[in-house]
Amino acid sequence: MRSLRVRVAAAMVLLGVAAGVSALGFYQGRMERGAPQAEKLPLVIGPWIGTPVAVEDYVKRILETDDVVQRNYLNARFGVMPVQLAVVFSHDNRRVAHPPEVCYRGAGWEVQESRTIEPEGAPPLVRLILGSGSRRDMVLYCYLAGSRLTANYYRQQYNIVVNQVMRRATSSALIRFSSPIDADERATEERILDFVRAMMPEICKTLN
Repeated sequence: MRSLRVRVAAAMVLLGVAAGVSALGFYQGRMERGAPQAEKLPLVIGPWIGTPVAVEDYVKRILETDDVVQRNYLNARFGVMPVQLAVVFSHDNRRVAHPPEVCYRGAGWEVQESRTIEPEGAPPLVRLILGSGSRRDMVLYCYLAGSRLTANYYRQQYNIVVNQVMRRATSSALIRFSSPIDADERATEERILDFVRAMMPEICKTLN
């Protein structure tokens, strides 16, 4: 029994050392520059037509990557309410992906609801209802780690570390879809999910 405890303790020490080395490798504040991947996502996909939204340089510096895309997509079937796509991508810097709630709260939005959903034909997504004054928005988001999608931030970070240890792709991304809530939440969710189902295969193909 004592021998088993010694082996477990030794394993925990080694894991701690490995985690420290990983942190040093990942968390060297840097700005990733290079050929952008997210910009390769299509502006037109089926009935959805996108319009680029400018991303300020200071935002890219905060996110530590140039590979940031923000676009508004419209589909005549859903009228004038757009679905906004935001993708923050890096080949090897896991800090670019973080829970959007942090930024929304910093911008004065109130997180009124937060839960994970598993819609048909789409990956698991975190579903947020946000409020700011009289405006309410719905946000659906998930993370990418290598080729794996997850709605859990800590799972994504774990997957990236595992990928690094196994010498697999260590790319990471935050993938966010949002839209103003107009008639009701159900109609808004239907609008966003229609776009998610159209765009997500393109995201997985382009960022891998």
